[in-house]
Amino acid sequence: MHDGEHVHEHTHDGLHHHEHTDGCGSDHAHGHHHEFTGQADTAQIKHILGYMLAHNREHASELSGMSVKLRESGRVEAADTLDEGVKLMNSANEKLALTLTHIP
Repeated sequence: MHDGEHVHEHTHDGLHHHEHTDGCGSDHAHGHHHEFTGQADTAQIKHILGYMLAHNREHASELSGMSVKLRESGRVEAADTLDEGVKLMNSANEKLALTLTHIP
């Protein structure tokens, strides 16, 4: 759980950027940690899962675009491997989406 909320940019080697919120209190790159103590708040879990699903879908789409560029540049093996990774991400995203259907 976040102690405070703020918005900062989240970048990946200049390939894209988007904003997200977290509670670290400063503007820098870092990991994310969501702590649940005692009985987990299902509304909070649903919110975080929804955010993660949308975030993951965005990244899967970006990776698919990278795969196209790799394939166009003749790096077919790299593109095929990346495509396999995207399929795994999409499978995980389906499980996140299914989980959300089980939380009222």
